[in-house]
Order: sequence, then structure tokens, then C-alpha cells
Amino acid sequence: MSSTLADIALPVPINRLFTYRIPPEFASLISPGKRALVPFGSKVLTGIVVGFPTSTTVKTLKSIKDVPDDVPTFSDELLQVTRWISEYYGVPWGEVLKAATPQGFAFESRRRVSLLVSFDKAQAELKRAPKQLKIIHALSDGPHTVSALQKSLKSRGIHSELRELERRGWVTIEEQIPEPKARPRFETVAHLVPDYQAVLKTLSRQLSEKQAKVLEALEKAEGEARTTDLLNRTGAALSTLKTLGVKGLLELRQREVLRRDEIDEPGPANHVHLNAAQRSALETVLNGVKAGKYGAFLLHGVTGSGKTEVYIEAIRDILSRGKTAIVLVPEISLTPQTVRRFRVHFGDRVAVMHSQMSIGERFDAWRLARDGKVSIVIGPRSAIFAPLANPGLLVVDEEHEASYKQFDAVPRYNARDVAVYRASLANAVVILGSATPSVESYYNAESGKYTL
Repeated sequence: MSSTLADIALPVPINRLFTYRIPPEFASLISPGKRALVPFGSKVLTGIVVGFPTSTTVKTLKSIKDVPDDVPTFSDELLQVTRWISEYYGVPWGEVLKAATPQGFAFESRRRVSLLVSFDKAQAELKRAPKQLKIIHALSDGPHTVSALQKSLKSRGIHSELRELERRGWVTIEEQIPEPKARPRFETVAHLVPDYQAVLKTLSRQLSEKQAKVLEALEKAEGEARTTDLLNRTGAALSTLKTLGVKGLLELRQREVLRRDEIDEPGPANHVHLNAAQRSALETVLNGVKAGKYGAFLLHGVTGSGKTEVYIEAIRDILSRGKTAIVLVPEISLTPQTVRRFRVHFGDRVAVMHSQMSIGERFDAWRLARDGKVSIVIGPRSAIFAPLANPGLLVVDEEHEASYKQFDAVPRYNARDVAVYRASLANAVVILGSATPSVESYYNAESGKYTL
């Protein structure tokens, strides 16, 4: 990296980028789309690197504090998509990027306040400063974050009092950056060493009853078992496993656990039989796919006419070409039934993303998509940000539904229009399906912008 400056998009309600200096130790690590921890006012925020200016008019620059990831959070394609949303809908780019990442993914600093004097001393000197005394009283139970103090005192306006107490030397305020809530989950697994029988013969003392039970249980489990299961089955303690590890009979290892959605497993797949109208619609879409360039198709059919079967067969073709697909549904409540239908045909290549999943489930689904371990993502409007590489098909089912428009939070956007833009950017095909097409989509089809 030749530039010493980086433009960072931050999740703040200010429609501009912020330039920071790149310390030498991060010069080889930083790249577009990666997260960067930067000072912003009295906080440390997580931003996204979006560019490298050659100069700046800002005289005094702050430096990036950390670049925590080896892999970019956003591909160049998703950076362009989120930038388009920012410009088209007039919202800060950083807030769009925040909406496009899993909840709990960002690092954010918090200030921790600790008491350095006794409450009795403070009480004697703060008779005329009741608010400061309340802070001291709360801190006498132990250190608090500033937000916890605000909640305890039922007042957000405590910053001047904290500064005064810090000036007196009665409290200390430290900046902390806790681990994000969204992170991989691990479990401990016990493994028998390959030559454990030979190791047994070299031991000078016999195994205890519990140790022998553990080895027997591992043998029945083909040499590997989760420690929680092993302890439940044998009644042994974790110390027993550690002792067997010291003896060289087993190893304790950490294994990542993927948190998956709890949608019921689908039944056996049935062959899709298309009628003449479905075959005609599919052929039109596949001709667009074969052209290898952007195409938008309005699939107009009454409810129950078999639009989903057309989606499935189009996706089957897309996957055979090494590409990926996103399927948007208008409501979270429709997601499980849609996922079941697709998993019948595509199995574990299908991931689901929506806001009612746990933080861990969403984070793992997002990583599966980013790392290329799934090929299809299904979900409501936020699934349009799925970090799938090489998208070949985007489906917006019931495209007329108002739920594709985000009204109640920043950023405000229409996922249907974002899908059309993302498809155009990726030279992909987008299918807008509806029994009652929206006026704008029907107009686009009538005017030749979309294929009907």
C-alpha cells in the first residue's frame, strides 16, 4: 500500500467520509472493504475502508487503531452496491454498510469508570454537588460503564460531572473495546491418539474406573466425542479428561460449531414438471442467462401458477454455471416454507438470513455466504446484502409488496430496486415475480426495459 491515507465510511448520521492516517504496521494489511477501528470523538468506532486518497486538506489527522481482519468484509461489488444506495437514497454510506453486516459484528468502544476514593470522603466534600455524589455512590458498588451509570441515574447528562470527578482524581475513565457479540462458536472435542493402546502398555499405574470408562466411551464413538457428551455418558469430570491428556492417551481440541437456522428438514425431492407456460417463461429467462449479460424479467402469474418452480429450475441452471443466487421473499413468515422447497432440491447449499435469527445464526450464515460454502441465500429485504460472490440470478418474489421498502430505519431503501441494480452491476439476471405487478415494474416491462 503506497498511500499513507485511508478514507473510512463510519456508521454515523453524517453524509461524508473520514480520512485517517495509516500507521506503518497496518500498511500491508489494509485494503478496500476491510474493517478498521478508528477514534471518533471520545469513542472508537468500526468503519469500512473505502478508498485511499493521495492528499487531504485536514491538517491534523488521527490514525487508524487496528485492522482486525485478514479477509475483507465487503467485496468490490458490494462496496459499489452500498455506495449506489447511499447516493440514490441520500443516506450516509457508513450507515448503509452497517445495515449490510450482521448485527453484533462491529467493535465499539465503551468507557469504564472506576472509583479511586472512599464514599465517606466524597460525601463530606460533595454536599453541594448532589449529582456527583450520586455517581460516587453508584461507583461504590464497583466499576460501571458510562452507559450503565446513565441508566442507573436515569440521566444521560452526566459527562460534565464525570470530567470534574476525573479532574479531582476521584475517578478514572478508561477506554475499552470488548469483543463483538457476533463471533465464531467453538466446542471442546476429545480425540483418542492413534497409538493409545501402545501408550497404555507403558503406563506404570492402572487407569482409574472413570478414566477407563472415558476410553471405552471414546472407542465406541470411533475415537472422537464432544467433551460435554463424554462427561454426561461417563459421569467423569473435566479433570479426568485432562489427566488422560497428560498421560498421552487423548487430546482436547477446539472445533467450530456452525449455528444453523431451525427450519425443519425437507422431505424427499420430487422432480419438477413444468407446464407449457412455465417452460416458456423458463426458456426466456435462460436465454438471458446464456447471453451472459444483465437482463430483467417480470414474471407475471397468478398465485399458485408455479412461479417458484421456474425460480428453482433457473437457479439449477445458474449453479451449473458456477454462479450463485439470492431469493428475496416479502415477509419473514414466508421464509421457512420457501427454504424448505429450495432445500428439497439444493440441500445445504441454501442459507437463510433474517432478523429473527439469533446473532450467532445470522453471523454464521453470513460467513458461509462470504466464504463460498453456500450458493443460495433466501430471506426478506436485508438478504439483498448477502456476500455471495459471482451472483448470476436474483429473484424478488411478490415484487409489488411494500415490505421491500425500508421505511422505519436508516438506511431507507427499496430492496427490489437494489436487486435490479446489483444484477446490472454483476451482469446477472433478475426475476421480478408477481401476481399483481407494481405500476413501475409493469411500465418498465411495457416500455421494453424489462422482459415480460
